[in-house]
Amino acid sequence: MTSPEVVKKTAEERSFLVKTPTELFSLLDSLKKQGMAKGVGYDVFGTVVTSLYSRQEQNVLLAHSVAEYYEREKGKRLSEEEIGVCYTRKRDAIKNSRNPVIILGEEVTQKQQECSEAEVITAVGRELGIRDIPSLISYVEQEWLQFDLVNTRPVVGMVELLAKSIALFGQEHVGLYSNNSCSSNHILSLLERCGYLGNGLINARNVMVSSEFGLKEYGIGIRKPNPLAFGGFSLRLGLLPSEIAFAGDGGNDVLFATNSGSNGIKLISQANL
Repeated sequence: MTSPEVVKKTAEERSFLVKTPTELFSLLDSLKKQGMAKGVGYDVFGTVVTSLYSRQEQNVLLAHSVAEYYEREKGKRLSEEEIGVCYTRKRDAIKNSRNPVIILGEEVTQKQQECSEAEVITAVGRELGIRDIPSLISYVEQEWLQFDLVNTRPVVGMVELLAKSIALFGQEHVGLYSNNSCSSNHILSLLERCGYLGNGLINARNVMVSSEFGLKEYGIGIRKPNPLAFGGFSLRLGLLPSEIAFAGDGGNDVLFATNSGSNGIKLISQANL
């Protein structure tokens, strides 16, 4: 049953600010005791893991990987600058081609639709005349993953917090949702390297990424804070949306929960990264 207290509270009353993982766990414990949360979701990047590189550096890496594959297949090399311009143009074209859609009564705006990296790599490869697109995607994604594995680390205190969250709510009621263009396997590999998978910690089934959620059913990926994404996430955790608190380092993470009638928590202290 949904707690009547949760239904009555405004979005502002369901928004919380905490400074440390310890404060966050105390809040989750209190919400559970008040009947306001039966499970919890977490953002990934900036909340449970941190990347030691910028988005610009990531784009350079992706362009470099495409250039390497092109040289291997064609026997000649294009500059990474040329590839980078093509990459950016194709990504923008895909994003700009999207129209808002209504799914199960919820609007998914252009901004809330994810553009997966595999989709961009496919468009770039076709423009460059690369024959084996699946091999291109595999090569670029593997290069990206190896780079990410070296340059990603857990946020201090968060492995312990997730373990305590699982003890509080049960493994089936704790999950992760990330806005990202990478695949779920990419996210899972990073989480495993950082110590979040295995040994009774996060269930891989409860890890969702916007690049893949919704793609099979509707042909698009859905980003936070769209309530449709939260609904799918809550189904995965076996709870109603109003029964799940969601914590992250940004305002979108709070809206992700409050837009769905639940509790949103912003963890503001990143001094330990």
